[in-house]
Amino acid sequence: MTPELAVDPSGEWPAIASDLEVKVARVVTWVLTAAFACVVLWEIGAPLVAGHYASSASMGIIADNMRRWGIVAPVWLYTAEPPDPSLYYCHHPFGIFWTTTVLQAVFGRSDLTCRLAPAILSVLTVPLLSALGRALYRPLAGAVMAAFFVASPIALSFAQFNALEVPVIAWSTLALWGWVRSKSTGQRRHIAAMLVGSTMAMHADWPAFVLVGLVLGVDLLGLLFGRSKPKRRVVIGWALLGLSATLSGLLYLWLFSKWGMLQDLSTTYELRRGAEELTLRELIDGRSSWDEWMLTRAFFWLTPLGVVAALVRCGKLRRAAELVPILVLAMAAIQYGLFRQGAWIHVFWPHYFALGFALAAGALVASLAPVIARAVSRHRRLAGRGHLVTVAGALLVAMVIARDGVDMLIWARRTGGRFDERGLEISSGADDIAVLRALSAELPPEARIGLHESVGPTWAHTWALGGRVVDHDVALPYESDWAQDLVVADLRGLRPRAVERLLACCSVRIVDHLAIVTPGEASIRGEGLAEREPSLHERLLGAAFEPVRTIHPSPFSAWLVADHYGGPTPEPSAEPRTTVELAIAYDAALAAGDPSKADGLRRVIEARLSGPTVVFDDDTRLLGVEPVEGVAPRLVVVFAAAGPLPEKVAPRFRAKLVETPVLSLARQHLGSLRDLGPQWLIAPSRWKASYLYTATVELLPRPGVEAYETAMVSKGKGRAPRPVSGGEWVEVHRR
Repeated sequence: MTPELAVDPSGEWPAIASDLEVKVARVVTWVLTAAFACVVLWEIGAPLVAGHYASSASMGIIADNMRRWGIVAPVWLYTAEPPDPSLYYCHHPFGIFWTTTVLQAVFGRSDLTCRLAPAILSVLTVPLLSALGRALYRPLAGAVMAAFFVASPIALSFAQFNALEVPVIAWSTLALWGWVRSKSTGQRRHIAAMLVGSTMAMHADWPAFVLVGLVLGVDLLGLLFGRSKPKRRVVIGWALLGLSATLSGLLYLWLFSKWGMLQDLSTTYELRRGAEELTLRELIDGRSSWDEWMLTRAFFWLTPLGVVAALVRCGKLRRAAELVPILVLAMAAIQYGLFRQGAWIHVFWPHYFALGFALAAGALVASLAPVIARAVSRHRRLAGRGHLVTVAGALLVAMVIARDGVDMLIWARRTGGRFDERGLEISSGADDIAVLRALSAELPPEARIGLHESVGPTWAHTWALGGRVVDHDVALPYESDWAQDLVVADLRGLRPRAVERLLACCSVRIVDHLAIVTPGEASIRGEGLAEREPSLHERLLGAAFEPVRTIHPSPFSAWLVADHYGGPTPEPSAEPRTTVELAIAYDAALAAGDPSKADGLRRVIEARLSGPTVVFDDDTRLLGVEPVEGVAPRLVVVFAAAGPLPEKVAPRFRAKLVETPVLSLARQHLGSLRDLGPQWLIAPSRWKASYLYTATVELLPRPGVEAYETAMVSKGKGRAPRPVSGGEWVEVHRR
């Protein structure tokens, strides 16, 4: 190989890569691999909480059941006895479930092992993609492909997401590398790589069958109409690939038929297809913001050019391997367009396009490089450096994309991969998970736990309870005959009458807003969650965007609940520290007939607040907000009640985007809104005159600058009070 990147007289790329090109490509690839590994390792051991990321907890549950009961099929809930096949989840191949089970058997049950498989495969995808680019084009084109993949917001945001896309992408990249290399070398190891990668991808999810089918079709055309006779090993490899696809597909059809789950698979297919409810145009328009956030506008500018470049190269070089970018994009497009209902509700649905984008970028760079090399060769100082100029320009574009990728990664980690959830109210749920993990440490292994629908049970809640049998959406236990040892409910999601009945019949342990209900005489025990900022080590390998929470004795929430809904009222004798505790202590002083103490507490509270005082026409007042910075930015809002509000009327908050991020290719729309809730421990219809009521508003900030506004909102027939001055919504904070 030549020592320099010298161009030939025509300005074309050298036919053989130089030592310098190989070294530069290798350095770029390993730097990118290391950077992606850092992303994957970041929060690798964090507790699994709400959002799309909660589905990684389901992988742990399935692995527990496979190990406990010796079954090969996935079951998403814990059972006291071996699960019946009617509980088997037969919507996808079983590869990701088996992989997590093996890792859990080796490394034990933990949040880390729920993420370990996608973490490993995501990191390996980077050098595999570089190798594929090198096989298709040349080393520096491979490095560019790796850079575009690593920079993609969707690849960053879901790099450790234990779902279907990550393994399909990783194994498909290996398969395509083996396919491309086997066509030029015919070596057994390349054919083996193609077969192993393809088979593993097909056992990860159905889109891999589409890709394999396209590869088989392209090869069949080459076998039938090719100008030269193919190598015998290549023909055998093609036949073995077809056999692997056939046997893999028949295996799942046989298993699903054996367990009586084919109809369930068909029903789910029709649901995910959503063809009658949603047209493709409506899907594209409705997902426009999500798709720009996940792929950036660079995808929509560059990918069509890359497709054209791939077609031109295929026609010019008469080389089927040049179609690889188009094959991957076709797989992604079929997944996206065929299963429209899935695409409508899952922000991560176009994940496969990240691989197609990288491949299209490689084709574009490989096509433009000779032109750029010819142009720069006219300059003495740049002569022989056209390759480096091309790659430097491509890496610069990747860095611009990565600017949005970092923003989206942070937003994804804050929201559990939900981003804006189409403007709906969302919460991290990390406080609930902290309570359930502490509860799990106290309970015997055989305890059976019920989660009321007010908790909004997810796989993360079930996983947090340590492998015990957990029943979702159970009824509140008013009767003496209990099916569970205890039931957990969220007091903020219960009707006032339901809370009154609960306090009158059972032993209730209140931890902030959660009620842990057990059989026994009516009693109330109060506890709270103490919070601290995580250490550096905890931010790196644990939760980077949640405080560290521990349970401690605290009578405040229990006193407030008992004062409004009945039952023995505990004395709030502890020293209040937070604004929430100070407000409850103020209410307790009023109830005890101690106005001087109440006035002193109110002055302390008001000194902590900022923003305007908002007066409503029923004399309810927002005294202000307390911004809480740190890893989880929040607003503590304090209202002074004039009395009970009408049924289904409550103060609400929303975030409105007022400034977009600078130099962003992931467009945010000015004026777009997000509902911030909050939920109230005491229903506003039970508020008492002169009492102070607080709620915590999770900001979960998106890129850009947001204004936070408040209004009274009615979800029933009652009239909502309006501010006495200004419009319906009043800005109280900006961040």
